[in-house]
Amino acid sequence: MVALRECRRTTAAVVVFPLTGEWFYAAQGKGAFRNGVPLGTASPPEKAPRLKEMWVDMNEYGNSQWASAEFRALKARLQSPEGCRLVSCQVPHSGIAMRLVDGSCGLSAVVHDNNPARVKQAPWDIVAPQLIVQECGGNYWTISGAVTDPFTPTVNVVALCEATAMAIVRLLSAAKEVSLTRPGASGEFDQLEQSG
Repeated sequence: MVALRECRRTTAAVVVFPLTGEWFYAAQGKGAFRNGVPLGTASPPEKAPRLKEMWVDMNEYGNSQWASAEFRALKARLQSPEGCRLVSCQVPHSGIAMRLVDGSCGLSAVVHDNNPARVKQAPWDIVAPQLIVQECGGNYWTISGAVTDPFTPTVNVVALCEATAMAIVRLLSAAKEVSLTRPGASGEFDQLEQSG
């Protein structure tokens, strides 16, 4: 993984899987590609996906003692009766987001744990996949619903569909009202009020 950042923005990114011969890349505002073929951009679904229909991968630490409290709570909620159809825990790696964008496996979202007390994903593990996901029209959010800052370790929700990301964030915040932020067309943050 390699990325170029200019003025606090990621402008170019490359993720290479040498064993499979795959390479993913993106340039800000130019789209994302896999082996030179454009990756589709996410379009809003006709109806919001239901959690019961989703497959979410929980990209956790190899040692569960390092899991953050937020990650543990979200994993428990996703595995509960009100949660997802399938919750998996694959081998921890930052490249799992590329499986989300290439659509090869039916994955709905990825949740990365990144406990500030034991950082698993450094900024260089986040910036390249984040730009590729965003150039596909996807979301790379914190569990509070803000766009992920790669320099601030926290739990991240990665989803191509904004409604999917919001459903996961709302599940953790339960039935109370939460404020979510997302980048607006101007690049500024718009406030969205959601009820759980």
